[in-house]
Amino acid sequence: LISQYEMAANEGKYVVGISSDFLADDVKEGEIRLRFPSVDLSPLTNNPRVAIKIVKVDEGRVPSAEVVGIDALVLLAVKFDADSIPPDGRLSVVARFGVGYDSVDVAACTAAGIAVTITPDGVRRPVATSILGFILALSLKLVQKNRICRLGADGFAQRSSFMGEGLVGKTLGSIGLGNIAAEMFRLCAPLGMKFIAADPYANPALAAELGVTLVELPELFAGSDFLAVNCPLIKATAKIVNADRLATMKPTAYLINTSRGGTVDQPALVAALESGTIAGAAIDVFDPEPPSKDDAIFSVTIGEKLIATPHAICWTDECFAGIGSSAIASALTVMRGEMPTSLVERALVDDPAFQKRLQAYAVHFKISESGAKRLITVPPRTAHDPNCGKIRPNRVKQVLGCGGTAFIACGQLTWTAESIDALAGPSGCDGVWVEGEHGPLSYSDLGNLSRACDLWGLTPIARVTKSCDKVDENLIYRHLDGGFQGVVVPHVNTKAEAEVVAAACKFKTKEFPNGRRGMWVSRQGYGVQDYFMNANATTMCVILIEDIEAVRNLDEILTVDGIDVFAIAFADLAQSMGYLHDLQHPEVQRVTKEAILKIVAAGRVAGSTPMSTEQGIAHHALGVRFFYAQPLALAATGLREQIRAIVPDHHSLV
Repeated sequence: LISQYEMAANEGKYVVGISSDFLADDVKEGEIRLRFPSVDLSPLTNNPRVAIKIVKVDEGRVPSAEVVGIDALVLLAVKFDADSIPPDGRLSVVARFGVGYDSVDVAACTAAGIAVTITPDGVRRPVATSILGFILALSLKLVQKNRICRLGADGFAQRSSFMGEGLVGKTLGSIGLGNIAAEMFRLCAPLGMKFIAADPYANPALAAELGVTLVELPELFAGSDFLAVNCPLIKATAKIVNADRLATMKPTAYLINTSRGGTVDQPALVAALESGTIAGAAIDVFDPEPPSKDDAIFSVTIGEKLIATPHAICWTDECFAGIGSSAIASALTVMRGEMPTSLVERALVDDPAFQKRLQAYAVHFKISESGAKRLITVPPRTAHDPNCGKIRPNRVKQVLGCGGTAFIACGQLTWTAESIDALAGPSGCDGVWVEGEHGPLSYSDLGNLSRACDLWGLTPIARVTKSCDKVDENLIYRHLDGGFQGVVVPHVNTKAEAEVVAAACKFKTKEFPNGRRGMWVSRQGYGVQDYFMNANATTMCVILIEDIEAVRNLDEILTVDGIDVFAIAFADLAQSMGYLHDLQHPEVQRVTKEAILKIVAAGRVAGSTPMSTEQGIAHHALGVRFFYAQPLALAATGLREQIRAIVPDHHSLV
């Protein structure tokens, strides 16, 4: 519950509008209380630079007068058409809550310089899970068995009349091979089914990875035992499921539609079900929507051949939390002057006017805590001259000290001096994370690796191991002595362990009397007269919060001086919570988010190891300023995209 919010009159604030259909039915004047409790508004409400305005809806659409003075609009289900565009030209992004965008006039928005975004990451798993639920309900005759069970002994006597169908060897088909379809095939992989799909824009490499055979529409309809509609509603897909195509399906086949009602010719589906052309259907969407209670789709003749849900089959707390996070992240991305991801129409990416608008946001909203407007200025990244007699600057600490965001090149790569020079250096990252816990880092390599970083002005950081589950102080300062400017220590679970890490990274000085770093000249100190006196300021200490025990002790851990970054590592955290490799589990997401917010609220630097760009954007919106980046994975993706763009049917993509 958020009360008494200042509205659009907030001069100098980034104003985010929320369409009023988000509000609870019994909301009082001056309250912002959503009908969906799992949608978290804290990235907006906890940001002093953001003001919220409730945008009132008139007859199912947004009036233009309601969005005057607004920078971003988070839109639920109402229409935003050409007449909704405000005359003041301030609105920059409409963040649609979900993946469908037929309620938004995208062309009119693009012409007006307004980005339209959707939230594919938020709905991908929930919708795919819903399709799987429909498959199981249809194949097991769940609706019929539920009915006869309530008849007592008479019903139990009918059990053999409703024999279910096994899925092994059956063919699951999809119209479309986008995010949701791909997730659907991943979820269904253990069921022993065959996979086919039709999509003129399909990625052949993705299809091969999923075990999906790409076919044309006639083969798709004729060959599927379960056919799921997973395409957007556009001109080319309107009534793509029609009478002629339904007639080619097996009489034992089932149709599933969770996309948009307009992709199916609904009267044709009614006729196919009534005539027995297909065995049944499960639909979450209708045309028109909502349908009349007397619609033929609900006829007695069809009866239990149809499972129908009111465009809400995927509505879960997990779904709405994910969608809300993505939509809000899109709104805040524009505030930072960055191009939002998940754009419906990418023409604005190359639009000079929109680029200029983003630059204006970037300048305007780089604001210090005192409220004075300032652009975050980071010193240029330059090679270090070993003959200058001065201590080497720590690039990552420079960036964080200026209030900026640092990216560290790491991931599944064994760094060499050559790969740092070829990949990490030109990447724009601020540091290199060398893997000493999961990778073969040798002390003999430290000098060359750190020298390569020096040439590009990068911060060399080594992840070290714990010894017998204890912090190994010697291991920490041996890496620092070898020329590295920072260490990452995993599984720091208590305040006492954090204190050991901090002390091992520091020489004992007046400012840091608990320092215990062994006295030895680091390679970073060669030729530097005052190295021991000034080394503490340029040594970086990162600890990983990757156990639920650490999260429980986080308040105490955050009180330890000398720790530069408190980074959340999701994989081990999920495992420690009992969700092995289930990083997207709602409880893991909740704990991660709360930990990040706690670190930021304590005035410390939060770090993140995001699994996707969308997740990185969401975490940046929460205040994360230290990111683990994976250039090798990104480079591989980029190379595949270039090959595909030049030769779409290249042999490597088949």
